[in-house]
Amino acid sequence: MSTVYLLIVLLGMMSAVIYAAFRRKPRNRPTRFPGRIPGRRVTVCAGDSLTAATLSADFIFGLEKRFPNRQFVNAGINGDTSKGLLKRAEEILACEPDEVTILIGTNEVRVSEDATPYIQNVDAFLSKLGTCQVALLSIPPLGENPRSDMNRRVSRWNAALRSLAEKHSVTYLPAFEEISELLDGPEESFKFSIGLLLSSALRRYLLRQKFDDIARAHGYTMLNDGIHLSDRAGAVVANLVSEWLRELPLEPSATNNHPGN
Repeated sequence: MSTVYLLIVLLGMMSAVIYAAFRRKPRNRPTRFPGRIPGRRVTVCAGDSLTAATLSADFIFGLEKRFPNRQFVNAGINGDTSKGLLKRAEEILACEPDEVTILIGTNEVRVSEDATPYIQNVDAFLSKLGTCQVALLSIPPLGENPRSDMNRRVSRWNAALRSLAEKHSVTYLPAFEEISELLDGPEESFKFSIGLLLSSALRRYLLRQKFDDIARAHGYTMLNDGIHLSDRAGAVVANLVSEWLRELPLEPSATNNHPGN
């Protein structure tokens, strides 16, 4: 009986960890947006798990600390792609954002050489954002060897993303470029590892380790499992977005500048 009970407890703990890491949704997601507080600007951060921040550093939390008078919405979903982001455009626009940051593409670039569908989806998404101020963040590295075949592919996708930013007259933020300068991890090529993902989840939600500590335990510095951002990498993203927000014109927030209003 004790063995059976122990197995039940372990299964329950594993289920809780998997839920926390892969299924839990951000507290400040679009469907929970309470509405604009008068006099405050609204910034929506859209993307995948690097934004959702259950297995990745929460760069939005860092932004909230730096801009306490701004409302931030976390429109990140674990496992999302540019196609999924495009489908969520109306949900994001319903928050009437003044600014939108976009960090998407990791789940696509690691499985495909062809950036065409990705660029088409991001292009269509940008076309829906109306007068919002927009920042496109480059796709971060995959694995910590900046000279790997995978990261050469990421660089090609980011070059296409930069051209897309120029087409739409939006800001390109060099997350890949700045994180790559700080890489000091394994030299081998990137390989997706479900084992590292599960280890990250267990370390984070059972052992309560920081993402920098998880990265070190896995032999990395900037990516805690070869994909998701350590606290150091999250700080790079937060700094890029912070600098961009501070450079924007200080105009009063308004709800009549968005599509549909």
